[in-house]
Amino acid sequence: MNCIAMSQQTTLLEIKPLVVVAGMFQRGKSTLINGLVGHPVAEVGEGLATTHGWTRYRARASEGIEAVSPTGQVMHSWPNVPGNILQHVDLADVPGFGAGGPEGPADEAAADEALAKADIVLFIADQTGLGGDVERTVLKRVSSHQPIVIALQNVFVPCSVAKRAAWLGLLEKQMADNGVFAWRLHSGARALSINALRLAEDSGAIAVDKKNSAVLPVPAEKALHHRPSGVEPLIAFLIGNDSNSLGAADLTKLRRATVAWATRRNALLTSHLQNLIKPCL
Repeated sequence: MNCIAMSQQTTLLEIKPLVVVAGMFQRGKSTLINGLVGHPVAEVGEGLATTHGWTRYRARASEGIEAVSPTGQVMHSWPNVPGNILQHVDLADVPGFGAGGPEGPADEAAADEALAKADIVLFIADQTGLGGDVERTVLKRVSSHQPIVIALQNVFVPCSVAKRAAWLGLLEKQMADNGVFAWRLHSGARALSINALRLAEDSGAIAVDKKNSAVLPVPAEKALHHRPSGVEPLIAFLIGNDSNSLGAADLTKLRRATVAWATRRNALLTSHLQNLIKPCL
């Protein structure tokens, strides 16, 4: 490998992981991003599709965070928001699958575009798990790009510990049945039960109503004070603070190196096959 190629590979491995939050329409994806960032950067809605196109949230070169379009244009910045988690990863908010409507096809194409660039996908389901054929198809679309998948079950209704464990076990089985073996976090399970609304509340992130230019608190009846957000293992993974497991950055380096090796191998195989058949033409 020449010096230029080595330099390009080193640069590739040093880029922060792109973590895409994906799933069906109205699963709490934007709420989770707001909670992880600690500020209402992503618009959230109740029963309506609020995310169109996809947006990358990253740390600014100086202080604060910014929202960037797929073309690299800075659409908004928050210079006084620390966004600590964005020092370690970039987060991408994508449209939910299955929303339908006139913007549905374009939204799903935007989500696919982001998934093709993802190093890690946080795939969010609700307490029903993979609710049907449509959601299973979405999971296959996610896994076709071969990212590292973290399965999250956003439980936003009161339930017992036993019921939550049963729901989580069902999601793990459904993921495996569909050929997706999600990465094990320090908790040991292949899926993690979370409460995105509680996370957003705890971190100070609140819902934004851009249409009416109003800032709204998270509704008290949805706060679910009786249980924690459950995202601690996820945060430890994203910032690389779990001494018992690889963090997002180290795992991404391994994935990118593997993808680069497979790409070179396939190119060499293709070249050899073409050289072999040339005399036969």
